[in-house]
Amino acid sequence: MTFKLITGITCFLFVLFASGILAQEGFKIIEKAEREYARGNLEKALTLSEKASGMDYGFCGLSWLEGQKEICMLRYRIFTAQANYEAARKSLDSLVDEQLWDRGDSLRIRTWQLQYGADSLREILTSDALDRATITCDTYDCYALIPLTNGTSMRMRIVLENYYGPDWNHDQILQDWIHRFRQTRDYEMLFGKS
Repeated sequence: MTFKLITGITCFLFVLFASGILAQEGFKIIEKAEREYARGNLEKALTLSEKASGMDYGFCGLSWLEGQKEICMLRYRIFTAQANYEAARKSLDSLVDEQLWDRGDSLRIRTWQLQYGADSLREILTSDALDRATITCDTYDCYALIPLTNGTSMRMRIVLENYYGPDWNHDQILQDWIHRFRQTRDYEMLFGKS
């Protein structure tokens, strides 16, 4: 009986220890990718980030979320450095828990400004663009689509934690978001000071 107990405890501790070591491998690959990015090896950094996204981060969901956040932010920086602004924005969109940080829309706006130039962006973003915005939702998130005169739309995330309960419909959520958005620094980035 004692031998079985000791063997069982030993096996349990081994599995626990091994999973902790394996969980750190994903973060080590992210660190390696960060070093390659700092050296200017963007393709190598991108390859390493893809490898890291499929790795195990242990049994703690928060570790996995943190790893994915680091990967998405690294990809954002890589794609921005490559002037691949659409891919940079998609990296931001793929963040699982974006509501925990408030820079997402600012970074999206920055990619639009880099893509078109801040003044040119203001030219294709008419003063009534917010009044013509629409809303789209998927399983977890909603986005305001702000139309540009070139036929595309800027996609801005709506944090749904502000809209729990049965009293909100999509039109109300959009109108409330527009009201809040007009009071933000992101609005000033797009339209200038009002």
